[in-house]
Amino acid sequence: MKLWCVFGGTPLPEIRWRKAGGALPWGRTTYDNYGKTLVIKHVDFEDAGDYTCEASNGVGQAKSYSIALEVLAKPRFIIEPEHQTAAEGEEVTFECKADGKPTPEIKWIHNGKPIQTAKYNANRIITPERITIKNLKKSDTGNYGCNATNSVGYVYKDVYVNVLALPPEITKAPQENARTVDGQEVTLSCRTFGAPKPIVKWFHDNDELTGGRYIITPLGDLRIK
Repeated sequence: MKLWCVFGGTPLPEIRWRKAGGALPWGRTTYDNYGKTLVIKHVDFEDAGDYTCEASNGVGQAKSYSIALEVLAKPRFIIEPEHQTAAEGEEVTFECKADGKPTPEIKWIHNGKPIQTAKYNANRIITPERITIKNLKKSDTGNYGCNATNSVGYVYKDVYVNVLALPPEITKAPQENARTVDGQEVTLSCRTFGAPKPIVKWFHDNDELTGGRYIITPLGDLRIK
C-alpha cells in the first residue's frame, strides 16, 4: 500500500512521515521517490489511522498534509467452532467469533440450511456468536456451520455434533478378594464406560453403601475409611 505526498520547492524539500497516536508500522515501511511515497507492506488492521507528511527545505514555513487511512479486510476467525461428541442428556456449545473490516455478520447453518429455517428445538439456544444445545437427544446429531461475511469476503467452517447412546459397561471390575489392616482405609476399584456416563452404586448384602465411612469417587471406586 502506498501513500503519496507531493510538494515542490527549491531547494528540494525534505519529506518526513508520521502517524497520529503512534509510530509508523515497524519493519514494514519503506520510502520511494525521495521520501515522497510511503510504502507499507503487509497492511494490517493496526495500520489504520491518520498519516501526516511534512515538507521543509529551510525556506519559509514547513508544509504538511494528512491522509486518513482506512483498512478493509475480509473476515478471519478469532474463535472457530469445533466438532462435539457428547452423550444423551449432556450439553454442548458451538462458539464462533470473527473480526474484519467492515465488522462481519455471523450466520449459522444447520444441516445445510439457515438456522432460522430449522425445526424448532426448545433446548437449542442461539445467539450471534454461540449455539448451546441442552439435554441432548440422539435426534440432535447433525451438522452446524458458521459463516462470517462482510463486503470484502467471508470465512466458513462446518462442524458436527455426534450424540452417543451407549449402555453401561464395566471396564475394570473390583478384585474378587481384597485385604487390609483393621483401622486402615481401603479402596475397591470399579471403572465404567457408557453414554451418558453411568451412575455407579455399591452394595453390601443388598444394602446400598452411601455416606459415613463409604465414599464413591468420581471414577466410581469405593473408598472405605
